[in-house]
Amino acid sequence: MIRTFNPHHPSVFSLALALFALLAFPSCSDDDAEDQIPSIAGFYQFVSIESATAVDLNQDGVASTNLLAEIEDYNFSYPEANLELRPTKYNNTHYKLIDIFFPHPNLVLDITTGQEVMMYTKNALNGTGYTYNYNERTSAVEIIRSANHQETEQEWGRLNSLTVVRSNQLEANISKKYYDFQTQNWVTLNITAVYEKVE
Repeated sequence: MIRTFNPHHPSVFSLALALFALLAFPSCSDDDAEDQIPSIAGFYQFVSIESATAVDLNQDGVASTNLLAEIEDYNFSYPEANLELRPTKYNNTHYKLIDIFFPHPNLVLDITTGQEVMMYTKNALNGTGYTYNYNERTSAVEIIRSANHQETEQEWGRLNSLTVVRSNQLEANISKKYYDFQTQNWVTLNITAVYEKVE
């Protein structure tokens, strides 16, 4: 039986050569994607902070959902207060970290008046920060929590979700305890904070 050459039928040699090329020159892999800086990485400033329920945090007798107005004596201006998604030009390692600083309430006794007053300090929500994954195709942000987050979140607050609103804006959903002077109780607020990218 005589074999004829068929240009449309690949030989064993050509199949082996194609396999070698695939192994020698791999295409873009998930590892390559992991090394790319996410498009949402950078620094963000506060635009608004709204609570789902009205509270009186500044002891003026008026309850409001606008926490930017309710939280006094706290510097909300950038870069004093910000949301940072690494890597950035200042932290250029490829670890994807979230540093989300939020006003932390401290109820103290004013010895001059004998009244309880609220002071706010700048603290990360959970004391340590989160890591994240970002899907460029779907614009979905996955928050990754370590094993000790439940304990630290009880003290500092919890970042429930982070959502891309526009190309330069993010919306954070946060649960955090604040002292409501109207009810004279500590309450866990469901908070929506909107951030705008600065750099």
